[in-house]
Amino acid sequence: MKNKHILMIAPASIPVTGAEAICNVKLLKVLSENGYKIDLISKKMKYTHYPETDLAELGLSLNSVSIIEVDNKMSLKVIWQHLCCLFIFGTVFKGAHWAYSALKVAKKLCKKNQYDAIITKNSPSELLGHYLKKRNGLKWIATWNDPYPSEKYPHPYGNGINAKLFILEKPLLGQMEKADIHIFPNSRIRDYMKTYIRIPDKKARIIPHVVIPREHQDTPHENLRIVHLGNILPPRDATTFLKAFTEFIKNRSDAKIEIAFIGQTPNSVNDYINTTHLEKYIKVFPPVKYEESQQILETYDIQLIIEAPCKEGIFLPTKVSDSMQLGKPIFTVSPPVGVLNDLYMQGHISYFSSVKDEKNILTTLEQVYKDFKNGKLKTYSLEDSYSPKTIFHQYDEII
Repeated sequence: MKNKHILMIAPASIPVTGAEAICNVKLLKVLSENGYKIDLISKKMKYTHYPETDLAELGLSLNSVSIIEVDNKMSLKVIWQHLCCLFIFGTVFKGAHWAYSALKVAKKLCKKNQYDAIITKNSPSELLGHYLKKRNGLKWIATWNDPYPSEKYPHPYGNGINAKLFILEKPLLGQMEKADIHIFPNSRIRDYMKTYIRIPDKKARIIPHVVIPREHQDTPHENLRIVHLGNILPPRDATTFLKAFTEFIKNRSDAKIEIAFIGQTPNSVNDYINTTHLEKYIKVFPPVKYEESQQILETYDIQLIIEAPCKEGIFLPTKVSDSMQLGKPIFTVSPPVGVLNDLYMQGHISYFSSVKDEKNILTTLEQVYKDFKNGKLKTYSLEDSYSPKTIFHQYDEII
């Protein structure tokens, strides 16, 4: 059987500058290492969560990489590009002009190559997916790691399922429905999006973020070392966790524990640490490159994940697969109804607390510390559905 040739359009991929890019690059790695020939169209990001990681550092072997850069500031050129989007794609929204700029490259690649499928990941790639399916007859596999359009993110990230769309953006919903296959990282985001776009069950697939196991060596520590890696900007809020930790220290002033926040962190976190005199226990550091973050995670005992207080947690954070690939347990502070609580109940996450419940967080902190002192930090079970082999076979079957 011939190796399959894929056109992947993933604005957030290379260079790696954020969580979405990490997910996409891992999938690229799995597909390419299993013989897929891949042409990638990505975006040069203006705003980043991490310092850039380039192709060479990732060890990826792709057939071609096209990185499209556009200006995000309002100008006559940007206005014109958005108008062109409306004319060509039949819809327009903020940021859609990247798809217009990428279209020329996509057309050229489609003329030169015969693709088995086109895979789209993160907005506005869906515009190109719909266009190339309609004009070139390509099989379109759409990935929805987040709910689109972005206005329909759950509160407090967005305005929820019933969010009103700009009149010229409304046609996008109908276009999204035209994908041949819809991939979701979990069933909750699938069910969430099915409330406002029609997705037949036979076209929906649940494929989580791939976990690529890495060689690592755990070093025993005298202190319990907890790390939060990544963005903790609003609507995520560390306040409740910090308050619970303050109570924990009041009860255990001799506790041997260190907590690090590494990434984009609001000033309020530093202010809280200073006013409550927690500098001995909590440190804040700037963002680092992805590979460096993995090296840092190796030196900690447990990864902390703090989510925003949604009514239902529908997201699967990239940090989950990052911890799993290093065999690190996770302590998540998340909505009591949601994906991470599901994983906790299934034994794939070690410790869980409700994001708004200070007492619950305190109780969990005490349990984590007790388990650490007894040399019995809880491990987790890694479900086979996250493995590279399983995920590759799922894509191979779809394509």
